[in-house]
Amino acid sequence: MQVFIDVQVSKDVKYLGDGTQEELLESWGSIIEEYQSLTNDTSSNYLFELRKSIEYLDKRLVILRISLDYMEKHNSKLVADWIADEYGYTGDSVAIWNRAKSEMHKLKIKEAELEKQQAASPQTEHSAFDWIKNIEVLSQFRGFKFNTKEETIAEYIALLNNFKIANTPKNGR
Repeated sequence: MQVFIDVQVSKDVKYLGDGTQEELLESWGSIIEEYQSLTNDTSSNYLFELRKSIEYLDKRLVILRISLDYMEKHNSKLVADWIADEYGYTGDSVAIWNRAKSEMHKLKIKEAELEKQQAASPQTEHSAFDWIKNIEVLSQFRGFKFNTKEETIAEYIALLNNFKIANTPKNGR
């Protein structure tokens, strides 16, 4: 649970442990998916997928640019063949880069969409203080301290749901 809070607050997946950025993002996607299914909250899923798509396109273009530079400097047929297999682009480096501009356009569209979505819907993201206050209230409700280092997200959600049920007015009162 503590790692979940750290990543939520910092927006940095490094708290998940060792691995490449891609592996950590994939892991975080699974964790968020589980969290959303337990809370029935899918509002941030679209933004997460959009960020992931932007990162993918950005890395793809960087790799392509580096590959094209290498191909030009060393007249490498091996790199040209790899680009054709990986990207479906053939020809000289100028022709390939011109075809890659469509991917650059897609990237710009996705970045604009992300910016628009973030501006349109204020995030209901929690600060570290919000998480601490929630955990304190739930600990008081339960009668003993919720240990964020040992307890899971599922246990947190179950406790939160029990709290909500116990504090929902009965018969319209």
